[in-house]
Amino acid sequence: MAHGDDGWCVALDRTHMNCGIYENRPAVCRRFFMGGPYCKAIRAEYAKQGPRSIEITLK
Repeated sequence: MAHGDDGWCVALDRTHMNCGIYENRPAVCRRFFMGGPYCKAIRAEYAKQGPRSIEITLK
């Protein structure tokens, strides 16, 4: 999936902080297992980049 300028997936529903297209998500997302080896590797790589600020608007 594509990522926005802020680094988050473009399908992220930022209001609820969940997938905005879950029922219609592409195959790449369907093959991605949360907490699996690939997930852990991506999270570790992301953590190496240092802290970031992510804007969240609460209503």
